[in-house]
Amino acid sequence: MSMKIGDKVRWTSSNTCKRGVIEAIVPAGSLPGDVGFPNAGGGGMSRDHETYIVRGRKLNSAGAEYGSKGVYWPRVSLLELVPVTGRGEIEGEGDRG
Repeated sequence: MSMKIGDKVRWTSSNTCKRGVIEAIVPAGSLPGDVGFPNAGGGGMSRDHETYIVRGRKLNSAGAEYGSKGVYWPRVSLLELVPVTGRGEIEGEGDRG
């Protein structure tokens, strides 16, 4: 699955759903620190395929974001693109005032 910077994504890891925006592309064989994100991924090993750095937040069971934004290096197989409305908002969020 090929994604680009600015794509909105969601995934579940550690039994927690998260949602965010791709901020960087990590080439195969590289680490997040190689593209300017040394704290993403918790010091994991490089991967043999292109991966992505995502800035996002956790979601509660109602789908609302909570906590502060974090920088993540999720497994590509867990990522799914989030539908975006014509106004650039993530589908289902609407106006929250």
